[in-house]
Amino acid sequence: MEISIKLLLFSSLALGFAIVIAWYYPKEFQLASFSPLGSIFSLVSVIDFVSKKKAATAERANEQMKRSPTEGDRIFSSDELAAMTEDPILLGFLGKVFDVTKGSKHYGPGGGYQFFAGKDATRAFITGDFTESGLLSDINGLEPKEALEVKTWLDFYEKDYIYVGKLHGTYYDADGRPTEKLISAHRLIAEGEKEKAANDADKRKFPPCNSEWSEKTGTRIWCSTRSGGISRDWTGFPRKYFQPGAKSFRCACVPEQELDNPHFKMYDNCDPRATSCKLASKNE
Repeated sequence: MEISIKLLLFSSLALGFAIVIAWYYPKEFQLASFSPLGSIFSLVSVIDFVSKKKAATAERANEQMKRSPTEGDRIFSSDELAAMTEDPILLGFLGKVFDVTKGSKHYGPGGGYQFFAGKDATRAFITGDFTESGLLSDINGLEPKEALEVKTWLDFYEKDYIYVGKLHGTYYDADGRPTEKLISAHRLIAEGEKEKAANDADKRKFPPCNSEWSEKTGTRIWCSTRSGGISRDWTGFPRKYFQPGAKSFRCACVPEQELDNPHFKMYDNCDPRATSCKLASKNE
């Protein structure tokens, strides 16, 4: 009698599991076999079925995690992006699309940067031309140092706003693959980074002078062990520094062993051994 009751309970439990599976997975249920004459075995079958289903789901989740982050990117057309100017507010930068809704006071209607919403106007960030003809995406023709500003803006958007996809156009094709213009843009940015590194190294070698101006005393330049924001154990002497390729000179603090370098010229009315000089005019 007791065994019959237990079998009845197992049968009821198996039937309950079967109903749940049939409700949530009707197609799979049709393929499963649940014999009312073998309730205990049916219960085992149900548990095995659920376990396999969970394992398959976990497997799919793992596969999705292994996918490239760009594999599932949404690709926006220009028309789709143009419609996203209120809620949400999207903008493109170097072909990437960002949700800037949280900055609606800047990018929304009436905001100071509303002309950036719904388009990729990367070039205008650098040129400052916010007219309709100036709100362009292509940075071709910019100087390498200007391309560095593009990188700074891109870093800003990637850090402060949500990336939501790519824009089909200048920098990405319809499948989200980089265009030749994007490759060229990154090449220009890399060139700018190289120039900056060389310029920073040059400033460490020949630090900028400190300077001040007042109506009463005019302009004064001087060197110290921290002038130009470069800490060092020597002071140097103020000189006009004509860097190769530069259109004008800058004031540099020159170590004694470099004073004969032809790229350096003395300031008028400044003692060759002085570390501080008053200039005759602002243009000197």
